[in-house]
Amino acid sequence: MAELTPVSMTLRLLIAIIIGSIVGFDRRIRNNSAGIRTHALVCLGSALVMMLSQFITVRFPGYHIDVSRIGAGVVGGIGFLGAGTIIMTDRNRVHGLSTAAGLWASSCIGLSIGFGFVEGTLISLVFIVFILNILRQVDYRIVKHTKYLDLYIEFEDQAGVRAFTELLHDQDIDFSDLMLQKPLIKGDGPTATVSVELPTLDLRKPFLKNLKNAEGIRYFQIM
Repeated sequence: MAELTPVSMTLRLLIAIIIGSIVGFDRRIRNNSAGIRTHALVCLGSALVMMLSQFITVRFPGYHIDVSRIGAGVVGGIGFLGAGTIIMTDRNRVHGLSTAAGLWASSCIGLSIGFGFVEGTLISLVFIVFILNILRQVDYRIVKHTKYLDLYIEFEDQAGVRAFTELLHDQDIDFSDLMLQKPLIKGDGPTATVSVELPTLDLRKPFLKNLKNAEGIRYFQIM
């Protein structure tokens, strides 16, 4: 693993994907916006940068180069570009995290191919395609099978808020981070974001059905 061979590079990047996916899985089952793909891409890109530093040290032993600063400006600057792809909708839903992570990983690939690190670049490309396509399905299935829900709710009035909290108490559903916001348009009811934890996964569909039919709730969606 210490030598830069195609096998060791493949194993390093594969381990990075596995570790990133494990962290992303833990976040996704709690319905966090950044899931498996986002964490796997960031972990993969970081591993590639470190392999690139090792490659430069071995390839150019006569040069006194601070490899820890290689591409620091590019890798840091790409964060601003990635941030531009992340948007918050008018209903508090986050979009573009995987795109931002993909941009960051792409910047790492650009650095590596620029230094002639072809083997690591090609291997990373295969893994990135795998993350964005195969792990996307895994991410989707996790979201559909978790007892943790982050909800955005639009109420008709304050009575709807009370009815909603009573519904949670009646079904012994834990909730936290209930944040109420005043309506932006006069005459509309308040809006809220809330995190709930269902006692069991079997209650997911009945709970969402009860929310759909609940009086005082004009609209809701899973964030």
